[in-house]
Amino acid sequence: MNPKIKYMAFSYLIGGVIIWMAFLLVPSFDEAPYKTITPHQAWKQMNAKKNILILDVRTLNEYSQEKIPDAVHFPIGKIKVDSKGLPAQKNQTIFVYSSAEVDSEKATRKLIELGYSKVYDLGSIDGWPYDIEIIKE
Repeated sequence: MNPKIKYMAFSYLIGGVIIWMAFLLVPSFDEAPYKTITPHQAWKQMNAKKNILILDVRTLNEYSQEKIPDAVHFPIGKIKVDSKGLPAQKNQTIFVYSSAEVDSEKATRKLIELGYSKVYDLGSIDGWPYDIEIIKE
C-alpha cells in the first residue's frame, strides 16, 4: 500500500477518534447546566417575591441554629437517596446553600441530575451578607 494513503487513512482514523471523544465530553443537551448565583442576585430575586425555593442542605443541627429566612431544610444525603419532599415541578427555581461550598455544589448537581432545570448554587451560608434567622442561641 502506498505510504501516503496509509498516512491519510491513519490521520482520518485519529481525527475521527478525537471528534468522538469530544462528543463524549460535551454535557448532555437534556441536562440543565450547572449554575451559580451570587448572594446579591439571590437577595434581589427573593425580594421581588418570585416563587423561589431556598434549600438548606446542611445537617439538622446546623439548620436548627441559623438559616436564611424562608429556607427549607433538605439534607444533602436525602437528595442522593430520594426526591420525596422536593417540588414536583422540575422548572421550580431553587437556590441551594450549605455550610461548605463543595456540598452546595454537590446538591445542586444532584438536583440537575434529577431533572430540575432552574437550580442555582448559592454557596456557603457564611457568604450570605443579609439577614440570618437565628433559631437557637
